[in-house]
Amino acid sequence: MWETFKKKILSTYSMGKIKPRVKPFKAVEFARTAQEIFGEVNEALAKRNKQKLQELMTENAYQSVWREFTDKHLVWRFVREVERPRIVHARVLPVMTKENLFAQITVRIKTRQVG
Repeated sequence: MWETFKKKILSTYSMGKIKPRVKPFKAVEFARTAQEIFGEVNEALAKRNKQKLQELMTENAYQSVWREFTDKHLVWRFVREVERPRIVHARVLPVMTKENLFAQITVRIKTRQVG
C-alpha cells in the first residue's frame, strides 16, 4: 500500500516538473501520440522497414528489436483501440546539472491486434 502511494506521489511530482518545461504538454495528446508511434513501429517491423524503425526508435531500442526479429516472420495489424491510452508512470532525473532533466513517461496502451 505504501509503495503504491509513494509511486503515485513520485509520478505526480515528475509530471509537475515536466509540464512547465515542455510547453504545451498535454498528457492526453502525449499518450495518443505514443499509441500512434507504437502502431507505426509494429507496422515497420512487420514490413522490415529499417529506415522507418530508425526514425521512430532510439538507436539502442532499434538494435535490440532488430536483433530479436531479424530471422523471424512477423505479421501485425491494428484492429481497434480497447481503451484510450493513458500515462501510468513518470520519472524525472537531473543529468549533470539540476536544470538538465531526463524524463521517462510510461503509457499504457490497450489495443486489439492481429499478429
